[in-house]
Amino acid sequence: MWLFGGGKKPDEPQLTPHQAQRQKQIDSIRQQHSKLIEVVRDESYKIPFNVGAQTFFLDIKLSSIFPRDPPSLKLTPRGTHAWVDSSGNINSPKLTTFNMHSDLGKILTEIIEEFQRNPPLMPRDFTSPAESTPGASSSVYPSFNLPAGSVPPIPIRSDSPGTTFAPGNRIKSIAQPLWSSVSDNFPEVNTMSNDELQALLDNSEDQALVDKITSAPVIASLRDEVKRLTELNHSIATENLARKPFLEQKKAAVLDKVCLVIRT
Repeated sequence: MWLFGGGKKPDEPQLTPHQAQRQKQIDSIRQQHSKLIEVVRDESYKIPFNVGAQTFFLDIKLSSIFPRDPPSLKLTPRGTHAWVDSSGNINSPKLTTFNMHSDLGKILTEIIEEFQRNPPLMPRDFTSPAESTPGASSSVYPSFNLPAGSVPPIPIRSDSPGTTFAPGNRIKSIAQPLWSSVSDNFPEVNTMSNDELQALLDNSEDQALVDKITSAPVIASLRDEVKRLTELNHSIATENLARKPFLEQKKAAVLDKVCLVIRT
């Protein structure tokens, strides 16, 4: 009998196999993730990590029967990624095959590395540049009311390509990519003067513009290709129809054999 407190300490309660395995998984998380935040001891944790300038959190929930059941992982703030559903829940391949002998700390590391390689898309990533760029809206700038005629026209060099400068002309400015496409497909346009081009536009309801377009080499080439494909389709259809009696004969023979097998 020990009277003065120097005796043997009572035995600490032994962990069950389930509790020992659970503690092993939690220790694995602590060892591999130094930034681990404990929300509720042995139940809920957070791991912060950065992807560029964005900070994400892995929310980890451990059920009462973990690690017999896999942990519940959630990404906050929620981003769009192949491993993340519409509620932010994470479903990685290693989680779907999770068992009590898996290494949860390593799985969490692989998930974070995947998000850093392929960053989850945030809602702002789907915003058009005009909406996301500061100052893109005209409301940002002050408005000034200037009297008519107070601003002189901007001088334009007369040798600028693709531009006509006659007042009231309908051809104001032709974008270079569009002009290149037109000149490549309709090379005769390159030799026409501005007056001739304007005449074509002014007479667009007449036959002149239609004739000019239909006589272009690119249109003739397209017309020949359509004709060739039409003839090819007709040939294939004719060949298929010619095989119909043969196929019907084979079909009847197969049905006869099926009936014979059923009878026997």
